[in-house]
Amino acid sequence: LSNEHGAKWMKDGDHAKEWARKWEADIKVNFEAYKTIVEFVPVSQDLGNNESLREVERVSSLKEGCIKRARWIKPVERRGSRQRVTHAILSFDGPESANQAISNGVIVQGKPLEARRSLPEPRRCLKCQKLGHFARECKRNGDVCGRCAGQHSTGSCSSNERFCPNCNTQGHGAVDRSCPSFTGRIRALHERRSDIQYRFFVTDAPETWV
Repeated sequence: LSNEHGAKWMKDGDHAKEWARKWEADIKVNFEAYKTIVEFVPVSQDLGNNESLREVERVSSLKEGCIKRARWIKPVERRGSRQRVTHAILSFDGPESANQAISNGVIVQGKPLEARRSLPEPRRCLKCQKLGHFARECKRNGDVCGRCAGQHSTGSCSSNERFCPNCNTQGHGAVDRSCPSFTGRIRALHERRSDIQYRFFVTDAPETWV
């Protein structure tokens, strides 16, 4: 596993799972994922089904097995009752496959859809709603609502008022992407990454340097 061939072998199919089961039951093997955002995916698409992902690869002329996982951006329970499409994140096994999807798009249920690179965003705690950490790292006792900043979980909120605990401003909640605190963190995060300016995941290929 100390060379490129070994790394590719581990990424291929279920080799990693087999290796982990053989050597240590509680080992978890994680690979870097190259994430893309695909907009307007039909909500009827089963993102957790491997066969459906293989079909997306086939009709999109992508390498078989290159989509390692897929998930919806917005939780299913937050969809509108009449919503027919929504955005999804497709994670690829390497920059080449991800760049191919960005360049050519993907086809889902016969629909050609655009894919774009998923850029890093600041972490937000779903417990206290503050930026900079996840809920599993939170030191606070009790929940803070992401809609009204009340002392209750977001899912149980019945208030029509919106208040952001990050910028202490009325009119929007902690999940609002236009929040000044959130957009400020985004800018600071992107300023530290020289590759953010590029449309593609940068490789040795000159066409990715745009």
